[in-house]
Amino acid sequence: MARVDIYISSTILDRRGGLAIDTDSVGDALMKIVGRFGDKLKIDFFDDKGRLNKFIEVFVNGKNIDLLDGLQTKLLDGDRVNIMRVVSGG
Repeated sequence: MARVDIYISSTILDRRGGLAIDTDSVGDALMKIVGRFGDKLKIDFFDDKGRLNKFIEVFVNGKNIDLLDGLQTKLLDGDRVNIMRVVSGG
């Protein structure tokens, strides 16, 4: 297991600062966050088929997980994970 730093946009979770989680993949990290902060985040993070919600972007060390291995992206000690809601409009 790796110790990673997680930063969640305040548009998703009204919380200041980051948190440290012991995990080995992005998907596992998201489920641990859901376990810690409640099922509302599960609805925010995942669609009804368990895929990442299209309105959520996750970055590992500045790289979008869509360009890596998605939810299966492996994490290493000291990695930084940023979770943000896609904002759009006109």
